[in-house]
Amino acid sequence: MKHSITDSLSMHPLLVLRHPPLTIKVARVKLYEIVLRIGVCCTFIGHGVLALGVNERWIPLLTVYGFSESTARHLLPIIGCMDILVALIILLRPIRVVVLWSILWAFAAALTRPLAGEPIWEFIERASNWILPLVLFWKLRKTKE
Repeated sequence: MKHSITDSLSMHPLLVLRHPPLTIKVARVKLYEIVLRIGVCCTFIGHGVLALGVNERWIPLLTVYGFSESTARHLLPIIGCMDILVALIILLRPIRVVVLWSILWAFAAALTRPLAGEPIWEFIERASNWILPLVLFWKLRKTKE
């Protein structure tokens, strides 16, 4: 039986550990994307359900933009439905434009906190709400190239 030096090197234990088989790498990439999709979905479903219930603490987040309290109460369920729709799209079949929307929406919603008079820490605390979809967007962009 004829063996080449590459056959011998490929069986070296350190090289096997350093370079896992392609199938394991592909499985990790898919798992990584699935975890991102679940994380974004949970964020948007959670906020969507709270908006459907007309969370009283969120009324000032809309009145800061000039909406009346009455209009804010009517808008929150619509926003909640949109958040849930975005969550389901991202979970089931992420479309890059929807993921981009989720980044912009979550960033704007977090930024609204200090604009409504809350401390800047409220924005910082919510950074993961827009950073997670940002990572997913980069991931989807990378797989399309």
